[in-house]
Amino acid sequence: MNIGKAIGSVTLSRCEPGLIGKKLIIIKMLNADGSESGDYQIAVDKMGAGAGETVLLVKGKEAVDMLTGNRPPSDITICGIIDEIYRPTS
Repeated sequence: MNIGKAIGSVTLSRCEPGLIGKKLIIIKMLNADGSESGDYQIAVDKMGAGAGETVLLVKGKEAVDMLTGNRPPSDITICGIIDEIYRPTS
C-alpha cells in the first residue's frame, strides 16, 4: 500500500468501457514520512476522495480486484481516505 495526496481529477471524452463511470484522480505520491516523492499517478477512486485529501492506495492486481462491474485497466486504486498519520517520536 502507498499514500498520496489527491490534487485534481481527469475527465475523459473517450475511454475503454471499463473506465466508463469511474472517477479518476490525479495523485501526488508521498513517502512514508509524508514528504512528496515527486511522482504522480492517476488512480481510480473507489472512496469519493476530493482534492487535498490524503489517500491510501493499493497497486497491482489488488487495485482491479476492488472494482466491480466491467473492471477497468487500473494499476492503482484509492481504497481509503486517511484522517491522520501517527508517527511516534523516539
